[in-house]
Amino acid sequence: MLLYDFLKGLKGSKYLKTRDAMSIPFTPEHFSEEWKADQKKVLKETYPDLSEDDSLHEINFQGLTISIENPEGSTREGTKPDGSPWQTKFFHPYGFIKHTLGVDGDEVDCFIGPNPTSQNVYIIHQRINGKYDEDKVMLGFDDEEHARDAYLAHYDTQQRLGPITFMPFSQFKEVLEEKGKAGIKLKED
Repeated sequence: MLLYDFLKGLKGSKYLKTRDAMSIPFTPEHFSEEWKADQKKVLKETYPDLSEDDSLHEINFQGLTISIENPEGSTREGTKPDGSPWQTKFFHPYGFIKHTLGVDGDEVDCFIGPNPTSQNVYIIHQRINGKYDEDKVMLGFDDEEHARDAYLAHYDTQQRLGPITFMPFSQFKEVLEEKGKAGIKLKED
């Protein structure tokens, strides 16, 4: 069972530890070890070359080279501008699309979902303090709801979630080839 299966309102799920499925937002500690193990199994079967031990592992996603900075199950931590600590546990592989350039000057960030043949790309126009920050590309998700829920599972607030743009994978690849090396902004003005 995947995250979005019980986010649709499955009450009493064996995968939830403390809240019913209608309680939003979910944070990583709300998911049972059984759910985490199921996620790991699905991703390992889908992407057999993805290793938890590799801090920067490359995978091929339908012709795009993705550098995985944070494999599923890994944790990233740091300090907020106010000095308080933050920590994110990854439920989906997270990294960047090689040989691209996002508006932040880094390569375009992406999360990798469980369907390696999905022809859908969902671009989340992330916000910080209510203003556009950068794009997070959701690859391998079958629909917007699954992509959104996967994104939200990695944050303790919904405030970062901005508008979501759908793009067919073939069009996304064309945009990357045409503009992806010049500071691509995947957000419509």
